[in-house]
Amino acid sequence: MILQRRMTRRWKRDCAIIFLGCVFVVSIVSWFDDNKLLYTGISSLDRYVKTADLPEWSKKFQPGRAEKSNDDYSRTVVMATVASDDLRWWNEELGDIAFPNGTLQLVPYVADDPSALYHTITNKGNEAMVYLTFIIDHYHNLSDVTFFTHSDRFTWHNNILMDHDQSLVFRHFNLSKVIVNGYVNLLCDWQQTVGCFKHIQLVNPPTFDANKQDEHALYFHWHELFPSDPRPLYLAQPCCSQFALSRDRIQSVPLERYKHLQNWILTTTLDDYASGRVFEYIWQFIWTGQSTVCPDQRICYCETYGICFPENRTGGQSTIEDWFAMRDAVLKAGEIVTKFEKATATKEKLWEADNTYYVWPDGLPKWSEKELLQEKKRLEVRKKELLALRDNALSWEYDTTKMNGLHGMFDLGDIKQMKWKMKETLINKNKHGQKDQAMDLRPQDESIEQKGI
Repeated sequence: MILQRRMTRRWKRDCAIIFLGCVFVVSIVSWFDDNKLLYTGISSLDRYVKTADLPEWSKKFQPGRAEKSNDDYSRTVVMATVASDDLRWWNEELGDIAFPNGTLQLVPYVADDPSALYHTITNKGNEAMVYLTFIIDHYHNLSDVTFFTHSDRFTWHNNILMDHDQSLVFRHFNLSKVIVNGYVNLLCDWQQTVGCFKHIQLVNPPTFDANKQDEHALYFHWHELFPSDPRPLYLAQPCCSQFALSRDRIQSVPLERYKHLQNWILTTTLDDYASGRVFEYIWQFIWTGQSTVCPDQRICYCETYGICFPENRTGGQSTIEDWFAMRDAVLKAGEIVTKFEKATATKEKLWEADNTYYVWPDGLPKWSEKELLQEKKRLEVRKKELLALRDNALSWEYDTTKMNGLHGMFDLGDIKQMKWKMKETLINKNKHGQKDQAMDLRPQDESIEQKGI
């Protein structure tokens, strides 16, 4: 009987110990879950940061107000580069407005040279590491407007109507636009390039697809980047990580947030390429709180660069859709002429070498020499018509009733001034015989990943 009582007491004691142990474990797990401890640091003194301690940033970003003329705003260009990049084009094209002759400042971060004046902690994350490093380093000392760009002057993902020329962006950008909006993607004609589709879908867990690694990475790493934000259904904005920000918009996000994002790149298991690609789809979320930002290209061109097409064919004016349709036709005609000339050269070469007959490609016309010259002349005429349509867009006298979508929060006189400056620049380029890149399909350049940034 005594033995039975002792066993009962021992059993009760053991049960109590087990119960208390379970309560302790549950409380610890609950505390970890509430505070969401994530490894985000690189310092040996502070390797862990509670994401619950990260300050919230407002999703209700307030629009700014343009109170200066375009020339009175300070501006800095943060450029993601590698040591081998040739930046001579900067002074050649922008020397008159760039420091020390003007107020346009260049800050070239060299991703692969730790001895450079401006460099990153490590070469990982493509341009994202450069952009975040600059913001962290200069958070309390920013220009009114900061551009974040790649180092190429010409590249396929620059604006077609501006000859794919990045120097025209810095010379003619309407700074009031970014002061008002806070965040402005530099690419307007996304409808003609890679689109702004809901490419990244985060509705359901994706199976791994080599062609959509970005989607897979964003789904499974979203809460590491944004611990307190639910995954959006979709992510979309124009490519390709080139944009402008106002000082107010940058500083509306707490500095600790930028450090958190930078540390994520440093510590994530994703490689250099994947960790950088993730940011290409979330810049708009960081600074607008919106998962999808796809501005109308007509309004974007007018408000941002002063190239204004009417919404409809008002008074015989061509629309921006007309311009791109004509450009596509010109490019197609030019391709046919080029293929014809290559085929003719190959045919003659084979015959001269060993009297071998050349099989003429199906669908390619068989012009005589006279017909080829006529086709080339027609092509040149169409190119001039195309450039004339663009000139009309720079001369068109718009009003707010014709340009539906202009929000009118900045002085439209800035747009008129930009239009004439842009027209003068393009006329001078043609006078000096500079190649019109708008006639090229896609100027060849290295991607930011190929460069090793």
